[in-house]
Amino acid sequence: MEPFKIEHFVRENPGKSFPGFKTLEAADCAKLKAVVAQALGLPAEIEALQILDALRQNAIPIAEMNAASKEFSLVEVLRSLGIRPNRDVFINWKRFDCIDRIALEDLSRYFDDIFYPGPDDIELFDETLKWFMLVDHEGAISITEL
Repeated sequence: MEPFKIEHFVRENPGKSFPGFKTLEAADCAKLKAVVAQALGLPAEIEALQILDALRQNAIPIAEMNAASKEFSLVEVLRSLGIRPNRDVFINWKRFDCIDRIALEDLSRYFDDIFYPGPDDIELFDETLKWFMLVDHEGAISITEL
């Protein structure tokens, strides 16, 4: 998680703590990248951009929902799509070299404080690797299910 997001949250929410999360170590990111590649039927040592391209090519746009909307609820969107995620989810910030693990409920509750429309393109998924939610910098959502 970028430190400025935490600082902004604390400044805007006096007395509240930023939700707990864990940034994966580089070795864990590399392992997770390889597992995601294999789940997509790709070689484990493939470039991250090729993994992201494969996720996008197989994604189904969810046109009626936008993550930049004030009414957006991550939990409700996943439920409406029939996706039952694990308690914790991963946020891929870049090219599988910067990944945070966070409780789904916290991510949903504080989504506006974590995802910034404009600079952020993120992929969300859990350990099952059965679904990936792609959220682009404009808030457009698409889903890839494996």
